[in-house]
Amino acid sequence: MNNIKKHKRLIAAIVVILLAVLVEIFANRSAWGHAYDLDITDHMYISESAGQEEYQVIFSAPKGLYIQMLHVQGHFKDEEFYDIETKEINDFGKETEQKYHDCVNKLLPEYSTSINKKVTYLKMTMKKKLLKMVNNTKHSRLLKHLLAQTTLQ
Repeated sequence: MNNIKKHKRLIAAIVVILLAVLVEIFANRSAWGHAYDLDITDHMYISESAGQEEYQVIFSAPKGLYIQMLHVQGHFKDEEFYDIETKEINDFGKETEQKYHDCVNKLLPEYSTSINKKVTYLKMTMKKKLLKMVNNTKHSRLLKHLLAQTTLQ
């Protein structure tokens, strides 16, 4: 009799673990087979806000694009912050707006921000003073040099 209770507990534990694995697999189905790097440097602009120049990356995907992580690479002067605004599609198909705030510094050449959402619109803003300036380089070449590998993954 005592032996039967042990077997029932063992079977119940296995069923709970399998159920948890199935729920996790189902919840992450939107990320299956969609992992690739997307270079968004062609979507970079310089704008002016409150008298200060900013670099902006503006990207849209009307049907939505699952973004796991936003990678920012470059040569940065100090520890500074950048902002990301997104329009995301939640699990119920409703579009919501989200804001992220992250930082970069001079210690590492690459930083990343986890998004883990299906995104229809992304706007990243970074103050121009964050980046080391290169002697008299043209606008587009400077952007591609300083943030050459801003990618969506």
